[in-house]
Amino acid sequence: MGIYNPYNEVVQPAKFVAPMDLNLLLKGTQYKQQKSDQHLAEIQNSINNVLAIPAYGKDKEVLNKKIQELQQAMGSLDITDLESPNSKQQVNSLINQFSQDKDVQAVAQRGHSYENMLGEKQEAEKKGNRYINYGLDDLNEYYSGDNYIRDYKFSNNGYLGADVGKIMENIKKTMTPTKTTKTLPNGEVITEEKYDTDALLENTKLQLQNSNWEREIKDRTQRKYKNENIDDYALQHASELESIASQNLSNAYFIYGDPSSTKEQREKAVADIYKSQKDLATANSIKNNPYHGQAFLLGEIDNEKNKSINQVAEALNYHQESLPKLGEAYKMAEEHKHDFAIKAVEHKYRMGEIKAREDAAINKIQELQRLKSLAGNISDPLSRKLIEMGIKKGLTSELLNEEGTGFKTNAELVALGLEPDEQENKPKGEIVRQSTESFREIYNTNKDIVEKAIKDKAGALGFNFDADDIEELTWDKETNRYTVKVDDAGTTQDISFTQDEIDNMSTVKYSKNGEVISIPLTDPDAKAAIEEAEKLGYKKQ
Repeated sequence: MGIYNPYNEVVQPAKFVAPMDLNLLLKGTQYKQQKSDQHLAEIQNSINNVLAIPAYGKDKEVLNKKIQELQQAMGSLDITDLESPNSKQQVNSLINQFSQDKDVQAVAQRGHSYENMLGEKQEAEKKGNRYINYGLDDLNEYYSGDNYIRDYKFSNNGYLGADVGKIMENIKKTMTPTKTTKTLPNGEVITEEKYDTDALLENTKLQLQNSNWEREIKDRTQRKYKNENIDDYALQHASELESIASQNLSNAYFIYGDPSSTKEQREKAVADIYKSQKDLATANSIKNNPYHGQAFLLGEIDNEKNKSINQVAEALNYHQESLPKLGEAYKMAEEHKHDFAIKAVEHKYRMGEIKAREDAAINKIQELQRLKSLAGNISDPLSRKLIEMGIKKGLTSELLNEEGTGFKTNAELVALGLEPDEQENKPKGEIVRQSTESFREIYNTNKDIVEKAIKDKAGALGFNFDADDIEELTWDKETNRYTVKVDDAGTTQDISFTQDEIDNMSTVKYSKNGEVISIPLTDPDAKAAIEEAEKLGYKKQ
């Protein structure tokens, strides 16, 4: 047996295997990476679009919650192989579901509209214009609220408001005012410029109509009543207007037909009759129109238009030196309050200063009248005396309670430093010399009223009856009645009067253009008030 020799076996060499092309391998790897990067970029872009949705207030809370839900859903996906089309489809599917969500769409639509309107507003204001968009106001109100409303309604229709200052200048260029000279009470001579009223109103209306003025008034009026059931509101308004107008009409007819009415009172009555009849016609037109609310709104819009025309025209006629300021004031009022009313601007005419002094004097007289009227209703003589003392010392609001509807208590009045007069402690029927002298002065100032009151009680008076025939005035503290002792041609009479009768005799009335003011003669400032009233053209009744 021969020896085994392995080398005697035929050994076949291994087959040759060509090595892999490394460039091709690299390109394949790069392709996969590029696809992965591309898909990642597309996914990131979609996510960035989601995160860029503008949202404010409660909308932002809702959007953040939706984004968190999206992130959780994406975190549960198996997308380790981003080059896989399946991974991209899964992500896109989630983002599409997110984008089609009703809440997300509502929030996005509101947010984009809001930012667009803000941009328009800023651009307009840079050019010095007023930007009006009530949708912007609605969204500001919504975003500052505490409730989320998916289908919140708002308009998106901005426009430029009327430039009233520019309109005023245009009117001045097309009209020529009439110049007149006027002498003030202090002797100063001034020149006033005034346009023809009818022509001015017509020109003002024409100039305003060339702007967004009418549109602005319409939008503002409708917005004012947006939260009302306009039909119900209109009917209630019409009923109230009808009731008030009917009462005013009756009062005006009575005053006009009263033989004792002055010329000024009759003229005012005629104006009141005309206005009341117009108000009644307005009320009936609203009630008889099946579309009550729309009829009411149209009337309100017309009223606002007429009011605006008159305000601009009045500003041109009476504020010539202040037109630039008026334009600025109007612009600010429109921008901040959306109010078409021209704010009161102090002008430089001296007549304005005189008017201010007139108003102050009238207000003072009316305030004294109000306090005296309140005091006259108090039955407690001590309280009434303390209040009268306070008024003599110049106190007004200090005498009133916190509500301003009545006077303070006696203890509170005493705490103000007011002490009861010694006369309060005098026995019943004591002669009050100071009051007697005051009553004689009242007789001299208000002779017709006092004599009539005495005649009504005592009959005819002697031919030479005068203040000296009033011998004394006594006051009964318990009954709060006054006794006036008169010596009429040697005959002495005691005449009794109530507090109201004494107050009536102690009050002098002045009127001007239908306005009546009452001046208590017992007031220490009565003489000055009378002089001021006569200086202002008031006539004694």
